[in-house]
Amino acid sequence: MIVRIKTWADMEKEYGLDSLDAINVEEGFTREMEESIPDDRIIEIEKDVYHCHYNWHSVSGEWCISADMIADRL
Repeated sequence: MIVRIKTWADMEKEYGLDSLDAINVEEGFTREMEESIPDDRIIEIEKDVYHCHYNWHSVSGEWCISADMIADRL
């Protein structure tokens, strides 16, 4: 599935930060994830039945993506 991820500023405004300075969404959106997101914020995710809603494989690692991070499905 191709999606556009919300901006850090939009998620921070909507959900706030947790005690680790990450966006307070279900799977936690970290600074490292933000740095891995492409400039157009469009990524391909796949359903994960084991430990998170969706997986995203970037060059810097594998990340859990929750529905509250997604701006649009493309």
